[in-house]
Amino acid sequence: HTSSSAVFLIIVTNNFGEIKSSVFKKYTLESLFPIVTSDIVERFYLVFDILVVLARLNISARRGAVAWADVMWWLTLLVVIEVGTDWVKFCLIFKFSDLRASTLET
Repeated sequence: HTSSSAVFLIIVTNNFGEIKSSVFKKYTLESLFPIVTSDIVERFYLVFDILVVLARLNISARRGAVAWADVMWWLTLLVVIEVGTDWVKFCLIFKFSDLRASTLET
């Protein structure tokens, strides 16, 4: 249980740092592009890492040692936290930069 708590703490701390480092700056449409692209790359890495974890668990010698329900719970929690963090980050960026949501449609 301690390792699960440590992983959760690392995820939350990392996402808090991501929000803190990007929210309190003024952004324009052009300066928003690197943030959007880095989030796209981060999502790609997240999906790739999840696939690697699932593949390693599937071919592991200790295949039955880990319950799939636990693995799926943590992977779902990770995705929800990452998506939620990005959503909060963009809401705060748009609020503090006086940008409209329609900015992303262009």
